[in-house]
Amino acid sequence: MFSRVVLDMGVGLIFPLSTALIADFFSGDERISMMGFSQASSNLGGIITTILSGVLAKLSWRYAFYVYLIGVLVLLLIVELPLLLELGDFHLIVQIMLLL
Repeated sequence: MFSRVVLDMGVGLIFPLSTALIADFFSGDERISMMGFSQASSNLGGIITTILSGVLAKLSWRYAFYVYLIGVLVLLLIVELPLLLELGDFHLIVQIMLLL
């Protein structure tokens, strides 16, 4: 239960942050397309996790909660974020944030 609370707090921070990053780093038509990409990737992530949870729940109802281990992948990406900042590749940073 605690892990779900932490996950939901993270999601509540990431979604507005990704929108703010897009608004800061892009303008005009590029901003519009990045906003669309953000929403599309968010919806696609929801679809994938729902399907994955269903497949895991078919094996056992407890396995459905393993979908939250995707957060470990997110943690690894966050650990690599300072390296990307040093490289100065802001487009790549925004794209990674959108995939979260």
